[in-house]
Amino acid sequence: MNINLMRLTWSIIDEAPTKPRYKIPISEQIDSALHTIEDRAGLSPEEKHQVQQYLVNRKHLIKELYQAQVL
Repeated sequence: MNINLMRLTWSIIDEAPTKPRYKIPISEQIDSALHTIEDRAGLSPEEKHQVQQYLVNRKHLIKELYQAQVL
C-alpha cells in the first residue's frame, strides 16, 4: 500500500464521527472506513484488498483510538 493511501486511511479513521463509534461494532467501522476510502480514492480491486487487510490487521488499534476519543 502506498503512503498516500495510508495517509488517507488514517485521515478517515480520525475524522469526527456522526455518532459515537464505541457503540458500533468494529467490523462495521472497518467496512464504513473502507467504503469511504474507496469513494475518495477510486481503489482498484487489489488496492481495496490491501486497505481491507491493513484495517483488519489494525482493528484493535482502531478500536482503542475510538475509545480514547470518548474520554
